[in-house]
Amino acid sequence: MKAESKDYPKTFQPQNGGWLFNYNIVPVEKDMDGKKETFYSYDSVWVEKKDKEHIVPAIIRTRYSENDEFKMGRISKATNEWKEYDAFVKEAIKIAGSV
Repeated sequence: MKAESKDYPKTFQPQNGGWLFNYNIVPVEKDMDGKKETFYSYDSVWVEKKDKEHIVPAIIRTRYSENDEFKMGRISKATNEWKEYDAFVKEAIKIAGSV
């Protein structure tokens, strides 16, 4: 989910027996009553544990369901649909590897 905060978010925040993993954090300047203020826009996903094995699938689920992933295993790797999926998975692995 997309989120925004006035304060720089922590990478992990405890929530409901697990963690909110915040990533793709980008500063955004906003005009607030004639005054520029910095906010932070970021993606956030719930994970059970703070490890790559839990983070990667959680990020993938933000865009692809399990059924979508099963479909990707059956379609040609030459299709644009598969290439987009593969690029997204590689990005999820890269993001999780930075933790």
